Amino acid sequence: DDGGYDKEEFWSAEGWKWVKYCEARHPIFWVCQDGCKSRCGAALAGYSHCRSSTGVERNGHASVNGVANNGKYCYRAMYDVIDMPWDWPVDVNYHEAKAFCKWKGPDYRLPTEAEHNRMRGDMPISHDPNCDPVFNENFQANINFKYGSSTPVNLFPPNALGFHDTCGNVWEWCEDHINGFPGFQVTYLYNDYTITSTDGKHNVGLGGSWASNGHSSSRFSRTWFRRHFFQHMGFRVVKSFHPAPVRLCKNEMFVLEKESIEDNPVLLSNVDLEHCFHQSCNNQFNYEKVSALEKFLLPYNQAGDDSDKLVTFCQSVVDRYHVEKRKVLHLGCGAGYVSFMLSKTFENVVGLDFSGLLIAAARTLQSGKTLKCDSSNQVAQIPCGEDIDPNRVHFVQLTWLPNEIVGFDLVLVEFLDRVQSPKSWLVKLWECIRSNGVVIVSGSSMWDEKSLSAEIGKWFKLKEGFALGGGIVTVWQK
Repeated sequence: DDGGYDKEEFWSAEGWKWVKYCEARHPIFWVCQDGCKSRCGAALAGYSHCRSSTGVERNGHASVNGVANNGKYCYRAMYDVIDMPWDWPVDVNYHEAKAFCKWKGPDYRLPTEAEHNRMRGDMPISHDPNCDPVFNENFQANINFKYGSSTPVNLFPPNALGFHDTCGNVWEWCEDHINGFPGFQVTYLYNDYTITSTDGKHNVGLGGSWASNGHSSSRFSRTWFRRHFFQHMGFRVVKSFHPAPVRLCKNEMFVLEKESIEDNPVLLSNVDLEHCFHQSCNNQFNYEKVSALEKFLLPYNQAGDDSDKLVTFCQSVVDRYHVEKRKVLHLGCGAGYVSFMLSKTFENVVGLDFSGLLIAAARTLQSGKTLKCDSSNQVAQIPCGEDIDPNRVHFVQLTWLPNEIVGFDLVLVEFLDRVQSPKSWLVKLWECIRSNGVVIVSGSSMWDEKSLSAEIGKWFKLKEGFALGGGIVTVWQK
């Protein structure tokens, strides 16, 4: 009731934008009588859970205008609207949790991931499953839909350190950005699960909630969400007396939807700025920096270079192996030069890259504009006077190959030396291509016939190969 949602001084710049956009007035599961917006989109954008209606009784809980008789607010649980359970944890996003800390006073903040794990106790880590509390027979926590809602924070006894609910009830926001620990490796079966979120815009959540199963409630489970997101998440408040032991990502990130690089400011004080930042475990983010764009614009100014030789080779392969000229998929299209050149041969070209910056550059050139690289003063534009048809090309940013990417006559793969997990792309190629279709792989010398055969040999037969610009090009037919 202190008007915190109206006071910009309590919010980060990102948080205040969220408040104004959503017109937030209170936590999302609280219900008042002022007709607040639901914060949903599309058809539900105008819907309100905060009704101004006649007095009703909801599941045995008396309310007037949708508000419990014993106070200004009531609570919207999964099935019921009930009297406000003030001893339950509050459900908020990161912005709201941080605003409360700012309202609380200087040096108040959320726990870090290290601090939360310390709150859980001193149980040693071992290969024995019982080192994880969720596997203990008498473990008490609000998980697995045990009650179908949150519960009082002191329903279960505290742990040996005096902390309640370090597991279950609600997820708990942490100050840390999600990132891999030393030794982190990507599994090719789930390539885009974690690494796409290690951008400094996703914060760690720990402990699981009442709707989490044992896996999510494990002491070894780490999850992450965008700071505006809701997921039955709450928070604890700590006060700093020393620099916070926090791990942050400081990445230069290009956002395709906004066609700009977004700032990623530090959102807590009393932190060691020399040691808190860690390189993202996603090396692909290196291609979201403006400095990475220059080499992808070079082909537009160097006629007859390796890119042109590759296009000529692709055209010869199509004729030599009697490949249809309907659809080609270009994996690793960069700023689009080769994709545009392929439009002279193919009716439909899909240029795909994981980099939003490079896709934005390709789309800019496709619109007829020019691009200038500040570091080299080179200017790029689609070559004129050729049979290039930019309207045949569709550029898309993807970090994996979804099931919809199918039916191609030719797939050209150029980014194996740039992607985090080459195998995760290679094992999907057979699903993308038509019967008798051809895959052309262009990369460094490490992608020779032997190494590629180990990954795609069960689906494709090697047809030929040749050296190009210090690398190697191989042709495979399904």
